[in-house]
Amino acid sequence: MIKKEPSLSRFNKEVTVYIEKLPAEVKKMTNKVRSVILNSSSEIEESIKHKIPFYSYKGLLCYINTTNDKVIIGFSQGAEFYNEDKILVGTGKTVRHVIYKSIKEIRTSRLQQLIFEALIINEIRGKSFKRHTIKIKNKTG
Repeated sequence: MIKKEPSLSRFNKEVTVYIEKLPAEVKKMTNKVRSVILNSSSEIEESIKHKIPFYSYKGLLCYINTTNDKVIIGFSQGAEFYNEDKILVGTGKTVRHVIYKSIKEIRTSRLQQLIFEALIINEIRGKSFKRHTIKIKNKTG
């Protein structure tokens, strides 16, 4: 199945400017991650907060932070995600990160699964104030 790029109208101009200023390899990785996030749901909103890209759906889903040689995706409820493969790192109360050092490391299906978990958690929390823990088993690459 061929994944098409999100409509240009979905790209936030400020995020595009942020990405254009990145080093070439980090720019490629960030654009790939951005496309995976925005292709995951047409309801995900993109914005700049605290000088970096943030993605929201009924609350914060994730954000992208970068260094000169890596891309870090932070998931606001990542501590609740299924993490058998230990792709998520961090020791905070709620936030967990995925760190990519090359474009080859970005497994689209796994990243999309993490985004889906964030969408489900925010959907549940949008209907109820109770905290829920959701575990989704990864059966694909």
